[in-house]
Amino acid sequence: MLFFEKNIKFESRQIFVNLVENFVLIIMNHLKLVVVGPNKCGKSYICNYLSETVEQVTGGYHPTSGVRILEYEQKVKIKGKISKVEVELWDASGDKKYETCWPAIFKGSNGIVFVYNPDNPNHVNDLQNWWVFLTATFCRYRAVPPSLGLSEQQMCIICHKKPDTSFRDPVSLPDDLHKILHLFSNIPKDGERLKEKFGKFVSHVAWGRVEASEQEELQIMNS
Repeated sequence: MLFFEKNIKFESRQIFVNLVENFVLIIMNHLKLVVVGPNKCGKSYICNYLSETVEQVTGGYHPTSGVRILEYEQKVKIKGKISKVEVELWDASGDKKYETCWPAIFKGSNGIVFVYNPDNPNHVNDLQNWWVFLTATFCRYRAVPPSLGLSEQQMCIICHKKPDTSFRDPVSLPDDLHKILHLFSNIPKDGERLKEKFGKFVSHVAWGRVEASEQEELQIMNS
C-alpha cells in the first residue's frame, strides 16, 4: 500500500512538472526588449530592420519622441520544442528631456539592447552613462539591475555602422560592459548576419526566462 501511495505521489509530481513546463512555454511567448543609446546612433533604423517594419527612416534624422514600440514574431527552440515568441522592441529616445519616463519604459523588460555608433567618440561615454543610470535607478549595491530580473546574459551591445560611412573597428568599451554580448550592424550590406546573431540573442533570453520561471515553480512545489 505504501509503495502504491509513493507511485501515486511520484506520478502526480511528474504530471505537475509537465503541466508547469507546458504552462511556462505558453506564458513565456512574449519578450520585451528595451533598446537604448545616445541620440543619432541608429536605434530606430535597427529596430525597423529587425522587426521588418515597412517604414524606414529616410530623408535625414527623425528623433524619437519618448518611445516607439515595434512588434514581430520569431521562432525559438526551447527544450526541443519550436515556439513562436512575440518580441517587443521598445525604441527609447536618448534625449534627456524624457529621462523621467525611462523607469516606466524599463518596467517589465526582459532584456536590454545598447546601441552606439563607432564614428562618434562620445558614444562610449554615453553608453557608460546609460549603464550608470540603470544601476543607480534599479539597484544600489550590485552591477546588474536585479529588480529588472536581468543579468549581463540578457543584454547585448550593437556597434552600428551607418550606411555610406567608412568602416571603423568597435571602440574599447568600459570594463563594466565587457561581459555583455557585442554584435555588429552593417545594414544594408550585411544586415542578415545581424538578424541571425540577434535572433540567437532573443532565443537565449527566452530560454533564460523559461528556466528562471521553472525554478520558481519547482521551489513553490517543494516548499
